[in-house]
Amino acid sequence: MTNKQNKPLPDWAQDMAQVPFNPMADRAAFNFNEPLPPDNVATLVPKARSLHATLCEARAQSQALLSRLENGACVPSEDREVVRELYVCTRKQLKALASALEPADLE
Repeated sequence: MTNKQNKPLPDWAQDMAQVPFNPMADRAAFNFNEPLPPDNVATLVPKARSLHATLCEARAQSQALLSRLENGACVPSEDREVVRELYVCTRKQLKALASALEPADLE
């Protein structure tokens, strides 16, 4: 077996290509055949958080990223422009989140 560039495939790829796969015979490996749990068993689903909580978390994470960038990040010279852009965008995001979380003037 060879790939598109006519290089031989690694041993593991050749081994996987030789393994026969029959979806009907191998369906027992999947959980599709498992019975449903009893009625007294519930799946734990995280509750949706409020928009305010989500914005607060985003502000905290953005502040942490900004602090990390301000303390210095070691990157290759070709990635400096990307990190600079990330720094600028993070500052803008923090300003936007701060303005969104300010209490509205109710007059």
